Amino acid sequence: MRRVLAAVFLLLLLLPVVARAQEAVVFLPDVQIAAPSGFSNAYLSDLAVAGSEVRATWVGQRTYGSYGWGYSVSHDGGRTFSSSPAPGGAGQGSTSARVATLPDGRFAYLWAEPGNGLLAAVEDADGSFRWSSSLATNETPYLDIGADETGVYTSWIDYVGGAGRLMIGELDPDSLRLTRYAVVASGAYGFSSNVRVSVREGVLGIVWISVDYYAYTTAVMFSHAGTDLNASSPVSVSESGYWSGGFPRVAVGPGGIAFVMFAQPYANDPVGAWTALPPDYDFEFFTGLEDAIGASRIDDLAAEFDSQGRMLLVWVDGQHGLVESSVRFTRASSGLSQFLPLTRLDVDYTRSKGGLAVAANEEGRVYVAWSTWGAGSDSDVHVAREVQALPPPEPASVLLLSGVLGMGVVGAASVVFLLRRSRRKPRPEQPSDGTRA
Repeated sequence: MRRVLAAVFLLLLLLPVVARAQEAVVFLPDVQIAAPSGFSNAYLSDLAVAGSEVRATWVGQRTYGSYGWGYSVSHDGGRTFSSSPAPGGAGQGSTSARVATLPDGRFAYLWAEPGNGLLAAVEDADGSFRWSSSLATNETPYLDIGADETGVYTSWIDYVGGAGRLMIGELDPDSLRLTRYAVVASGAYGFSSNVRVSVREGVLGIVWISVDYYAYTTAVMFSHAGTDLNASSPVSVSESGYWSGGFPRVAVGPGGIAFVMFAQPYANDPVGAWTALPPDYDFEFFTGLEDAIGASRIDDLAAEFDSQGRMLLVWVDGQHGLVESSVRFTRASSGLSQFLPLTRLDVDYTRSKGGLAVAANEEGRVYVAWSTWGAGSDSDVHVAREVQALPPPEPASVLLLSGVLGMGVVGAASVVFLLRRSRRKPRPEQPSDGTRA
């Protein structure tokens, strides 16, 4: 019965719906975010939004040579930003900093520092910060954080005795302590890297690159867990991951569906995407990806489901890292089906792009961020926002699969169909030229 329900759910996600005329998503001109005083450049690390509050984290080289992270804040929906180094002098030597939106609108940050290990901070509603003591011994950039109404979850690589363990934990945003943690995978014969985590409806999806020194293989791996952090045995999504530069991405959608993407930047390898459903998570190749993005080889990518369960895709379409690369975006009309025409977000052909992130607020308005760089190390960060959130298709059946179909401690499944209707509202702001593909 579970397999039948899962098959029906996936079919409904992939089937087209009756929708309004297909139009490309329109964005306002992107905003360039300058690094603050004391930094010579900035390279995007992550993006999070809550209502009109936008946060971008980035890593930059300090003017005196070392690296560190900082963050950029917008209180007006991405129209303007102010940038600051990490609060309290934190982030010395950090090469990655992640940020997640909490259910109450606050923001949680996660990073690692040489000598101090894994650290977290919470930005409260008044803009003040509280930060943790060391949470773990991790000092690598391989870490991530995600949150939903069930909690705040972290993932990191913890190197102990030369062996890398992939960990997950639950972070209490008030005490800033890990209330519990668990081992997902142990790299006794190699190591893990490039971890990403996504959480929705209490379902955690974790992807990473696993390198086996003895077998001379690399693979994109996946594991899932419930709120009890009882992680499933890792499964190989694809035997085509390359730890030296590959970027696996995972997005958990309605009903626990997992969408995994992988691309090897600046290489002649095609991008791949896979989908799977609980409880077994048997991954199948997503054949509609090339049609959705209009390309088979890209240089960077990011993916996320919005609050209405529609897939958001952003990627760099270029000549494998050379000039004339461009940032492009598309959104599914429903689930993983009926992708809209492509939108081009940037207008500068002279610089390379990468470091992508995509997020949407509770209204469905999309924000996309990326980095650009030229011949030197003068990288900077850009953020673009959608003119106005696109309402759900009218009419359309929106399928929500509540429960986790037997995952973790949840043993029952219930399928709820919600019929949503809305009408397009006038757009109060106008985009600049060149926003469409």
